[in-house]
Amino acid sequence: MTPTPDFETLWAEAHACHQRGDARGAVLALYRAVALRPDDMRALAHLCRTLYEHAELFAPPPAPPAAGPAPLVSVVTCSIDAAKYARVKASFARAFGEDPWELVGIHDAKSLCEGYARGFAQARGDLVVFSHDDVEILTPGLGRAIAVALAEADVAGLAGTTRLAGPAFAWSGKAFARGRIAEPGRGHAGVDLVVFNPTPRVTPGMQALDGVFIAATRRAVEAVGFDAATFDGFHLYDVDFTWRAHLAGLRVAITPGVVVRHDSTGAFDAKWEHYAGRFLAKFPGLLGERKASDMLRIPFPDAPALVAFCARLDEAGRAASAG
Repeated sequence: MTPTPDFETLWAEAHACHQRGDARGAVLALYRAVALRPDDMRALAHLCRTLYEHAELFAPPPAPPAAGPAPLVSVVTCSIDAAKYARVKASFARAFGEDPWELVGIHDAKSLCEGYARGFAQARGDLVVFSHDDVEILTPGLGRAIAVALAEADVAGLAGTTRLAGPAFAWSGKAFARGRIAEPGRGHAGVDLVVFNPTPRVTPGMQALDGVFIAATRRAVEAVGFDAATFDGFHLYDVDFTWRAHLAGLRVAITPGVVVRHDSTGAFDAKWEHYAGRFLAKFPGLLGERKASDMLRIPFPDAPALVAFCARLDEAGRAASAG
C-alpha cells in the first residue's frame, strides 16, 4: 500500500511541479497539503494564487439535468429598510429562477431570533433559508443547490467551524474554520472572496455557522428553535442555533454550492460583547483560548469572475480528493 504523503512531501511536490511548469500538478499537491494542514496560510495562498493565474485549469463539467422538480424553499429575512428589502428580493428571484420559492419578510422584528421564529411560522416550504437583507446571491439554480445541501445535512451555511471554542465561529482559529464568502472589494471597485478553508463539496461535521445565510430543513428548525429570551437583539442567534443543532446530533454542514456577497463585515462592538457574555453564561464550558482567525482575501473585477474561480477551486478539490 502506498503511504499517504505528508505535508512537507506535498509542499516539495508542488514546488517541483512549479519548476517544471506543471500548474495542474502544483494545484493538486497544494490542495492536498491544505487538507492536511488547514492552519497553513502559506499553502492556501499558493493554492489560490496558482489557480487564479491559470484560468484554464479545472473548468467544471456542465451540471447534469435536474431529476424531477425542485422543492419549495421559503426564505425568511428581517428588514426595516425598504430599499434593501427590494434588492434582496430581486436577488433571490434571479437566483431561484424557475425553481419554486417564497419570501417571508419580517419588518418589525424585536430581534433576529424573534423575527426568524415569526417568519418560520409563516413559511410553507420544507426547506427554509434564514438570510440577512444585505446580501446578493451570486449563483443561479439556488433552489436545487439548497436541496442538494439539505439532502446531506440538516443545517447548512457558508462558513463555520469544526470546533467551537467561544462566542464566534472563528474563535478557535483557522485550523478549524471552513468555507468562504464574498464581500465588497476593499480598495477597488470589484468584489473580494474571503476564504477560510475550501470545501469542494457539502461538508458536514461543523459545530457552528456564520448566520448571514443558513439553510435548514423544517424538521431541524422545529427541533432546535430560536432562543429569543436569551438573544433578544441581533447578535449570537446564529452560533446559538447552530451549536444547539450540533449538540442535538443534527448534521451541520458547509455548502459550496451557494456563493453569496455580504455587504457588511460585522463588528465586535459593545452590543456583540453583551450577547457574547450571555452565550458564555448559557454554555460556560465553551470559553477557550481565542486564536487568530486568519483568512485569505482575493480581489476580483466582478462577481462572474469570482463565481467562476469558486467553481474551479471546487473542481480542483474534487480532483485532489479523487487521487
